[in-house]
Amino acid sequence: MSIASEIEDLNTNLQAAKLAVTTAGGTVGDTGLAGLATEIGTIPSGGGDIINGVIADFKATSSTVDANTFVKFVNELSTGTDTQISTGANGYEYASATLIDENKVFVTHRSADQLYGVVCTISGTSITTGTDTQLVASTNSYKYSSTIAIDTNKVLVMYDGANYLNGFVCTIEGTTITPGSAIGLSTAQYSSESYSATLLETNKVFIAYRKTDALGGLVCVVEGTSIRSTREYQLTSTTLTMQGVSATALSSDKVFVAHRSGNYLNGMVCSISGVEITPGTDVALTDKSNSYSTSSSVTLGQNKVFVAHPGDGYLCGVVCEISGTTITPGVDAVLAGTYVSTPYYLSAVRMDSDKVFIAHRQSSYYYGVTCVVSGTTVLFGPDVKLATASNTYYNISSVLVDTDKVFTAHRSSTYLYASICSVPDITVSVADSQANVVGFTKDQCTSSTAGRVCVLSP
Repeated sequence: MSIASEIEDLNTNLQAAKLAVTTAGGTVGDTGLAGLATEIGTIPSGGGDIINGVIADFKATSSTVDANTFVKFVNELSTGTDTQISTGANGYEYASATLIDENKVFVTHRSADQLYGVVCTISGTSITTGTDTQLVASTNSYKYSSTIAIDTNKVLVMYDGANYLNGFVCTIEGTTITPGSAIGLSTAQYSSESYSATLLETNKVFIAYRKTDALGGLVCVVEGTSIRSTREYQLTSTTLTMQGVSATALSSDKVFVAHRSGNYLNGMVCSISGVEITPGTDVALTDKSNSYSTSSSVTLGQNKVFVAHPGDGYLCGVVCEISGTTITPGVDAVLAGTYVSTPYYLSAVRMDSDKVFIAHRQSSYYYGVTCVVSGTTVLFGPDVKLATASNTYYNISSVLVDTDKVFTAHRSSTYLYASICSVPDITVSVADSQANVVGFTKDQCTSSTAGRVCVLSP
């Protein structure tokens, strides 16, 4: 970079910093960079939102960061040993992980042309596996498989039954898996191609799915190992509204569903009464193109949802505030770099009410990024490579296993692997270049005590 370009970048950041000071209630003069520290000190106590960013609390990575200092974000993600959990041919395809106990994860996946399942036991960052068990005998039953825990020893497994959505209940004792009898969940052809399930309450599941070219919905009731699939509802009236489906329960009687609408990603809130479904108003969540191909939604609270999705070739995230069935999306933030090809592979996990981890594809690897939610603003740390072997990004499925640990199943070679990723909070350290400045400290930040940081919009 030329000296002239560096000076231009410095002036741009300086003006952004001064604007942040004024919009946060402080006073600036014409003293340039030399006066910025004094001007930051005029920001009134209490913090809050600022026009081009937010004021949020962060600890220092290690060394203390003084007040009135330009800082960068640090995302100290780390992974344990990458462990092979399947030996079957193409065993990585359509992997779906769900937590069934505090130290056990159940994963369905392909093995040859059938659907298999395996129980993984977690100890720290180590993974051991039980017997990989065939769940369905029919050919191509592995396609579009998905799992959801309905009790500590029961999992609802959904899969492709000759282009229709089918399901059965697996009973799990230790690492032994016993599949129950399968039934058809939907009579709509291709209903298995795009769907998402979320638990409403013990033994009651909501499923959003493809219903011809529209979005459908139904409620399943599980009794023992039997499934009762109820009336099917059409939730959208227009075509091309059935892809990229991701559902997350807001409460036992309310569900948020992200889905395709034309070339974009939309969202709606559905009200549940017994097994009856009433869809709310369908709302555009982003204006970024090709944002519908996949999405991953997590509930942050009864009135807030985070949605990870692709958009204009990037990994993006948007926070939606919800009042009744009304959705108000915040600014759709670009979280990480460019995808090489169609970005089907991402998986978001709620770590806390204001913290989300996203495992996703970047080039030929799987990466992770941690997000902090402040209001409807998404702040995010650096994107971190989590695997060294190439082609590890396929069929990523992540699940929270502890307050700061995530289990992620993914491809490695032609097999299914998994690792435990430790996800600490985002911290700040002194910025070492103009390119990585994210804001400046209002207070001192230490490794044990958080201080207020004025974070500029990216």
